[in-house]
Amino acid sequence: MWWDTWTDYYNITGPSENWHYTSSRYEGKRSEWVWVPGNYNMPPSTSTNPHHEHTDHPYGPNVGHNNHAVEILKDSSFLNTKAECVYDKLNQNSTTFATAIKKFDGEFPVSHLKFSMANLGDFVRGRTYPPENYIITIELNSGQSNSGVGYRPNLLTAKTLMHEVIHAEMFRKMLSLANSNGNINVSNLNTRLQNNDYPGMLDYYTRYGINGFQHQQMARHYRESIGRVLQEFDTGIAIPQNQAPNQLYMDLAWEGLNHSNINGWNNSISQEERDRIDNVIADYINNNKNQNCIE
Repeated sequence: MWWDTWTDYYNITGPSENWHYTSSRYEGKRSEWVWVPGNYNMPPSTSTNPHHEHTDHPYGPNVGHNNHAVEILKDSSFLNTKAECVYDKLNQNSTTFATAIKKFDGEFPVSHLKFSMANLGDFVRGRTYPPENYIITIELNSGQSNSGVGYRPNLLTAKTLMHEVIHAEMFRKMLSLANSNGNINVSNLNTRLQNNDYPGMLDYYTRYGINGFQHQQMARHYRESIGRVLQEFDTGIAIPQNQAPNQLYMDLAWEGLNHSNINGWNNSISQEERDRIDNVIADYINNNKNQNCIE
């Protein structure tokens, strides 16, 4: 039998009632032989869904193993990287980001959000994969190009993390409607969307299809959330819900959505404004490239 092993980490700053789970670090696989009656030569299971075991960090609260419904998993490729450092600071500084990842709240038997790193090439900063066996994986680019985390400013790495978490949240909603053993049943999704509580998603899904609706919806309805996360990350100060983020952060939130096929970008703002935003993004990257993230 194979076991995936994880160590759970908690924020234990302040009084105990404020302690909360933050993430789980992958510690590798372990295996053990089990008795199989009637067939002594049967090998250990090679299941693609190994058992899932959590242990509290020794300096964390004594709250019992795997006690949390939320599970934010960090793959070994993500550990001790600039991306993990930005993630940890983002989770600490931005209440908006912390709230977003807590939506992965055990609505399903197992509902995980997993962060990892991979070389995604020259033009992809991050990628979110549809759920597989209840795991939604977000990859950030570990390559050496201008799209890699090493080159990009910390603030825009934070932007990529929030951008991809929004993709993951959209996948989570689809999975909640059309779940087939932890995968999205695409053939049932349209019918289930029409009969459930996500009218906004239904509208964009109907107009742009399953492969095109997410960025369209994000450009129209999620940029303020991204801008809010960026300002909170940059300043460490939570923004009241009735207050809009500053212009710089709203401009940077367009990165990844500033494409000619995105209606919210191409048809809703002038060419002059699009040029201004593109210049703000390019200047910010040029002035803050190759930043280190220091805890």
